[in-house]
Amino acid sequence: GSVITSAWSQVAGVPPLIAVAITGGTVGIYTDEGEALDKENEALVKSSRNQDASVLVWHPTLRLLAIGWKDGVISFWSEADRRLSEDKQTHSASISSMHWSADGTRLLSGDDSGKVGVWKTDSRMRPVPLVQYQERDCKVTHICFNENDAPKATKEDEEKGLSFYYGTVTADDKASVFSGDDKGHKAHAFDVDSEITNLLYYKSKNGVAVITRTSTLSVHVNNETGWSTLNKVKLPTMEGTTSLYSTWAGPNILASASDKDSLVRMFNLETEENFILTMPETSALNKFSSLAFNPATNCLCAGTKEGRVAMWRYIGTYNAPPDENDNINTPAANPEEDWMILPSVVVQNRVTDLTWGPNLRLLAAVTTDSVYILSKCVLQHRICDKMGIVQLTADKVVVEPCDYVPGSNAQQPNSEDSLGSSKIVTSSMQVTGVDLSENNLLQWSGKKAEVWDLGGRGGDARMVSSFPTTAAAMAIHKDSVFRTNDTRVEICNLQGTVKQTLLFDEAHGKAAHLHISGDYLGVVTTNGYVKMWKVAGREAKQHGPVPGRRIEIDGQPVGDIESIRVNSNGTRISFLAMSTENSAKHDTRLIVYDVDMDTFSYYDFKPSRRYPEGHFWDVEEPKLLAVETRADGPVSSSGDGEVQELEVATLFSTSDDGVLFQEHHTLEPGTEGVVGIRVPYLYLYKKNNGEQSFTTRDGPYIKRTVMRDFTGMENVDEKTRKALLNFSYYLAVGNMDEAYKAVKLIKNPSVWENMAHMCIKTKRLDVAEHCLGNMGHIRGARAIREAAEYKEIDARVATVAVQLGLIQDAQKLYMGCERYDLLNSLYQASGEWEKALETAKKHDRIHLCSTHYAFARHLESVGDMKGAIKAYEASSTHRHEVPRMMFEANRLEDLEEYIMKSEDKGLIKWWARYCESSGMFDKALECYQSAGDYLALVRVHCYRQNYAEASELASETNDHAAAFHLARQFENLDQIPQAIQFFSRAHRFSHALRLAKKHGMDNELMNLALQSDKDSMVDAAQYFEGKEMFEKAVLLYQKGGNVSKALDICFRAQLFESLRTIADDLGDDTDPALLGRCADFFLEHGQFGKAVHLLVSAKDFEKALGLAMEHNILISEDMAEAMTPPKDQGTPEERANLLRRIGKCCKRQGSYHLACKKYTQAGDKVKAMKVLLKSGDTEKIIFFAGVSRQKEIYIMAANYLQTLDWHNDAEVMKAIIQFYTKAHAMDSLSSFYEACAQIEIDEYRDYEKALGALREALRYMTKARSTDKDERMASLNQRIDLCERFVQARKLIKSDPAEMVKICNGLLEYSPVDVHDVESAIRVGDVFALLVEYYQSQENFEQAYHLIEKMRDRNIILSPYLDQEMVESIYKAMGVTLNDGSMGAEEEDTVGEEIAESPS
Repeated sequence: GSVITSAWSQVAGVPPLIAVAITGGTVGIYTDEGEALDKENEALVKSSRNQDASVLVWHPTLRLLAIGWKDGVISFWSEADRRLSEDKQTHSASISSMHWSADGTRLLSGDDSGKVGVWKTDSRMRPVPLVQYQERDCKVTHICFNENDAPKATKEDEEKGLSFYYGTVTADDKASVFSGDDKGHKAHAFDVDSEITNLLYYKSKNGVAVITRTSTLSVHVNNETGWSTLNKVKLPTMEGTTSLYSTWAGPNILASASDKDSLVRMFNLETEENFILTMPETSALNKFSSLAFNPATNCLCAGTKEGRVAMWRYIGTYNAPPDENDNINTPAANPEEDWMILPSVVVQNRVTDLTWGPNLRLLAAVTTDSVYILSKCVLQHRICDKMGIVQLTADKVVVEPCDYVPGSNAQQPNSEDSLGSSKIVTSSMQVTGVDLSENNLLQWSGKKAEVWDLGGRGGDARMVSSFPTTAAAMAIHKDSVFRTNDTRVEICNLQGTVKQTLLFDEAHGKAAHLHISGDYLGVVTTNGYVKMWKVAGREAKQHGPVPGRRIEIDGQPVGDIESIRVNSNGTRISFLAMSTENSAKHDTRLIVYDVDMDTFSYYDFKPSRRYPEGHFWDVEEPKLLAVETRADGPVSSSGDGEVQELEVATLFSTSDDGVLFQEHHTLEPGTEGVVGIRVPYLYLYKKNNGEQSFTTRDGPYIKRTVMRDFTGMENVDEKTRKALLNFSYYLAVGNMDEAYKAVKLIKNPSVWENMAHMCIKTKRLDVAEHCLGNMGHIRGARAIREAAEYKEIDARVATVAVQLGLIQDAQKLYMGCERYDLLNSLYQASGEWEKALETAKKHDRIHLCSTHYAFARHLESVGDMKGAIKAYEASSTHRHEVPRMMFEANRLEDLEEYIMKSEDKGLIKWWARYCESSGMFDKALECYQSAGDYLALVRVHCYRQNYAEASELASETNDHAAAFHLARQFENLDQIPQAIQFFSRAHRFSHALRLAKKHGMDNELMNLALQSDKDSMVDAAQYFEGKEMFEKAVLLYQKGGNVSKALDICFRAQLFESLRTIADDLGDDTDPALLGRCADFFLEHGQFGKAVHLLVSAKDFEKALGLAMEHNILISEDMAEAMTPPKDQGTPEERANLLRRIGKCCKRQGSYHLACKKYTQAGDKVKAMKVLLKSGDTEKIIFFAGVSRQKEIYIMAANYLQTLDWHNDAEVMKAIIQFYTKAHAMDSLSSFYEACAQIEIDEYRDYEKALGALREALRYMTKARSTDKDERMASLNQRIDLCERFVQARKLIKSDPAEMVKICNGLLEYSPVDVHDVESAIRVGDVFALLVEYYQSQENFEQAYHLIEKMRDRNIILSPYLDQEMVESIYKAMGVTLNDGSMGAEEEDTVGEEIAESPS
């Protein structure tokens, strides 16, 4: 049948299982090798109802499979008992989605009828239904848990519940998302535009990301106000897209692809950036059909319709904070550079689904009729003895002799006992490890092992034996096979029969990795212990510490050991480990255990942004090893100084110095990694794209390259090789004395040259100078002496490196010390002009123009005129160099064409001058016109005696230089008016004045002088003075700045009008004597105002003030300020007296504000306040009193404010109280409150406010110090008592009328002596009115009538207190006629008439 879907078991630590649903109602369970779990019954689960399975999900921690069927039944299959249990009650429609929670305590299920089921695992871990939710007329399409909910570890966690989200769609394509939990709560969250194709929980936002069928991506979050849309975008898709696939590809990164795409679109939802991942060129036309991401390995895979699985791996760092000491987390400039494309895999048919397995190496690719289990295979490569092994594919291994591999040097002849050419061994299993000893090849897969005999030269490889084994690590030594088995290592013969067992303690853990080199075996356990044995004899014997050694660095354990390598003599073991912080990442350290010293040392590649991936000890040299390192972050395929994906580092390891870096090597083009090292060679293997068939004809697969320190000396004898190796080691240690001793007896110049190269690497110029001497390299020795002027050691070393031909090293050194000027020069000398220009643009801009110029000279020398012109233009030297170059090449026509096209005015002028010098005046005029050189145009016109055209041109362009040249021509021609005209246009007035004076042109002279500078004006004034033309002379003297001379002429020639004009412009900087003379002149002619102004300017303030007061000349503020002497001038008394006189004068003139200012400056603030009070400016009076802070001024201001309508202005009233308070004038403040009380009584009859004011008056009177304090306090107390009684009476009119009447009668019964006091406290009329109103309201008209009569007897006017209608009603009730005027109207009218008739 056809495959429907598949699912991997997720239990860690046990072999994974994959469940596959097949049409026909069966579900098969298989191992990761593709074998049926039950070989006798491949279809372990079969539907008795003949229904197909629709969904498969494994429990996260148990081998428990949940199966959703198309008829709504949910089945549970356990691997432990291999029994099937079913639930037929919860759902009745096809199961569309199922999902386990992360802790496995809850299971969600959804079906096509809109029902969602929540399941709970019981104490025996059996799922039982817990809650169901039903949505009407729709089907459930997707379900996801809230991943931020904590696992239910406690009862409190259990009570909180797990929340989840599910999406639904109706028949008319209306889609919604709901939220729910396992406690029976659910709610509608939001709607989307069409059917949901993916519903993803967005962990960092605690929300959900939704992708719909219309390619719309939206992110929704639930906050305090409900669900809101965080962002919404339209995903770009090709026209005709019918299926859209999406998945998370890291934090905030969403990957999407469609069935019409050949690329994966990546969206960063946090930064809103997007980029694309492209397919390999061989698969560029494939269209996608599925998508999956593995967060453990950061691998993204995509299946295509054509049956290909493409893969990418993320090598950047997600959301890493910047670290100033660590550049690993630096993000790539382009996000797509963070994704490295991996080799793709071809399957037979359309890939409908991709599922990652529980470990890091498994991927299931589902097609229409099969499931392909793809296992990541780490291809093995190493040198064993003198042979190299390279694993080509999962089942192919090639073995080649290393000593006779073709390389960059001449191939040595083959020996008779070698294997000859490459041998390819094809196995029937998936090979996970290989080893070689003599002619025997060992291969194993974790389930089986095979031993092959490779045969001699020309012979074919044949399998010797094959035996089952579950060992993860194996090795072969001569005729023995070593394999791990739990807590022991078994030594077997070639057929797998155990000969000896090497045991570990249980505390050490299980044997995990082993390696044999020479006669030494090293083993590492799962708990991080290492032990060694010597396996040279019949039995293996313990080597090194007998109990084993825990692998630790500085007392801290390391992560899981990934690989182990033993050196050639068994004295050291190297390890690679995983990170202790993240088990999915590699530790950046190479760890070395010294068996003799029983110590650990390490080398950390983290500063170089790398981590070790493979390590290989030298086959013969025990202290040298090569380490294959890979970039730990974004890489670049090219560029100096940038990180490469894969590099090789060579290291020394000794007991004295630990692990030391020697040098790094970049891989040659076409090679992919390291096989091993044997001085002087590194052995590399060629690239493998994983998609080709291999034959021996494709070989050789191993390529050797000479190490840099041995370049040119690969064929030296063993003694020299040892000496060079020791020299390299001591250089790495930094012991130059021992390094020199190691090679001092060597006479070979090439050896000394190589050592000089090493000195460049170690930056030891002293040793390099000795090496160069032995080489006889004179220029190199001279370069060392000349380089001493550079302060940077790298710059000095680079200079010597250039002489040795180490150009790349010199370039890196110049970059390292940032001597980009020297790097630029080196690039130029090397002919690398593009790099020179790029360096100048980015780092050496001060030499950018000179670099362009040098490049132009180079291009000119090689005959590249066009390129040279561009370079000269870039260097801004083209105006000189291009004409020179063209002239030297005799290419005048090309030069003219270039100049005309360039539109460069400088070049056009140059060409015009050339034409002019050649007599081509018309061409010259045309060019000068194009260049806008009007001086040259006028000059040529004058040379050709075209003065009319020259005049017109000079007039139109207003070019000063052209006008000056033309004026000089007219002067030479004695055409003086025209010369003067153009001298004026050229603003050369001195020349124009010279001609005007010379030829007596006085009118023109005056006009020219007024336009000229001051010196010319004075010169013309002297000319007019000599001709007694005084008015013109005075004007020019004044304009020229010689005012005294102008005034002298005015006095002498009696030029009154001119004098007045000059006087208006005289300032303080004029000579006081001169100002005095002018003032006297104006006094004689009755111009007193002008005289006062001049006297002020002349600093004669006394006379100016006297004259102003005598003739009532208004003192303006400017004049007053001018007369105010500075504080540091004269004595304080003199200054104060002058200011008082100014203030007095201003006061008499009514300038009160100015007078106030002057009195204040004189320090007399009291007088200042007095004059300010006269101004009536309330705002300034309040401000002045506030800033003066004097008691007398406070009282004056308060007294003034009382004369205003303070009762209706709260601010004024507040100021009065504030000023009296600040002045401590408590008696005045008390009087003010008494006045307030009286106004409240007289104007508003508001006795409550009056009572408050009287109490305030009494409070302040108690603080007063007046002589009549006691009398006033007694009077205030009596008035307060009367007011309180009357206020109480008014309050009792409703609650206790009798008491009110009693109080009022008491107030009215005061003896005549107290009548005055009563009137001052309360108005008797108000008492009578209160009683009358009360009796009238009680219809006691008789009593009311008697009270009114008493008022009339006391001559109290009725109208202010009683309403006339009320009085008339009372009189009417008593049968008494109210006479006209009884209310007091006549009296009021009489008074009004008197007021109206009085003369105001």
